[in-house]
Amino acid sequence: MHWVIAYDIREHRRRRRVAKVLERAGLRVQKSVFVADLTPQRLSLLLAELSLLIDPSTDQVAAWLMRHDPSAQNTPFVGLCTGPQFQDVVIW
Repeated sequence: MHWVIAYDIREHRRRRRVAKVLERAGLRVQKSVFVADLTPQRLSLLLAELSLLIDPSTDQVAAWLMRHDPSAQNTPFVGLCTGPQFQDVVIW
């Protein structure tokens, strides 16, 4: 399952630690946005690990499951394209 994972972390040290964990789990596509191919169980473990690194009163990490669309498989995009279709959202 492909997930888009993004974070909003206030403090630099926590942000750096969260980024390192996410770099091991997936591909960085923006400064605070990653794409990862994870099972729901692996996502739960990842979010549990990240919950130990963040301050839940100021920080957040969110994951969105990308819906599988067989017709869009291996479709190249250049420039402006339609956004991904999301099936499920997990906010931690």
